[in-house]
Parts: sequence; structure tokens; C-alpha cells
Amino acid sequence: MKKGAMFGLDARIALAIFGALSVISGAALYSAIQEAKLVSLSVKMNELVKAIEAYMLDTGQDLPQTGTIFDVNALVTNPTVDGWNGPYVSYQVGTTFDSGVDGLLDSDNHSFIIRAINESWSTEASITACSAGNLCNLWINARKVPVNIANAYDLKIDGTANVNEGSIRTRNSSDSNYVYLYQKYNPILKQP
Repeated sequence: MKKGAMFGLDARIALAIFGALSVISGAALYSAIQEAKLVSLSVKMNELVKAIEAYMLDTGQDLPQTGTIFDVNALVTNPTVDGWNGPYVSYQVGTTFDSGVDGLLDSDNHSFIIRAINESWSTEASITACSAGNLCNLWINARKVPVNIANAYDLKIDGTANVNEGSIRTRNSSDSNYVYLYQKYNPILKQP
């Protein structure tokens, strides 16, 4: 009788140890997955910056632009511009934004556009197009970025998770699990 009771105690101790190890390894795995998503987003944003720069170096021109939206299709398909040596990214072009604007679609279901926005915007209501005499920046706009990844990315790039300041800004989307993430690329021009 005692022998069976002892075996049961040993089994419970072993199960408790295995349970504790699985909780620890599960937390480490979750953290590693989140870090991988953060690195993936960073790589994609940098890839788009390099694609824009390569396009500009090859053609001697800015990306074609309609209003405040740049034609990202020019990074994938030759817009009949001399010197074009693309495709500059391996994404697909598709209508991805509510306004029917063509964006770039990646394999993780993110979509990207490039916008020129007035330098001074800080809140969603103050996002304004570039207008005469205002300094404007290029902003790479990523859609369907999970909120926790966007906040971690903001913290990593800007050193603070303030969605209204710095090089990384976010805006709410129609799905509360995701945000629109904006990353400042560079000042481009004063609008005439």
C-alpha cells in the first residue's frame, strides 16, 4: 500500500515540474513569436524605404503621385519611366484601402501605401494633405498591424509608445485589434 502511495506522489511531483516547465517555455515561445513579428515589420518598412530610394536613383524621379498618395505600383510595374530597373519589391499590387487606393500586399496580409502628409499632424483629426508652403514628409502607411505589435514598434523606434509624436504614429482602424501604422520616411519638399 505504501509503495503505491509513494509512486503517486512521485508522479504528481513530476507532473508539477513538467507543468512549470511548460508554462515557462510557453511564455518564452510567445515572447519569441512577438519579437519575430516586430522584426518582420521593421524589415518590411526598411525594404520599402530602400525600394523608394532605388526607384529614385534609377529613374531620377520621385514616385508618381496623385494628390497625397504615391503610386506604389511603380515599385512593381514599370510606369514607362526611363531607367526603371524593378521590380523593387516582391509584393503584389491591389486595392487595399477603404478609399480604393492601390497598395502593396505582403504575404502576412499587411498592406502598404505611401502618403505625403503635412509635417505638423499629431492627431487623427489633424492629418492634412500637403498644401502650399507647408513642409511635408513621406509616411509609409501599413494597414492591419496588430495593436500590440504597433505599440512595441513605436517603443523600439521612438523610445516611447506615444502614438501622436515621433517617427511612428498610429491611427485607429475599423477593427479594434488592428491599427494603421505610419512611419516617417523623410521630409520631401515644400509644396509650391
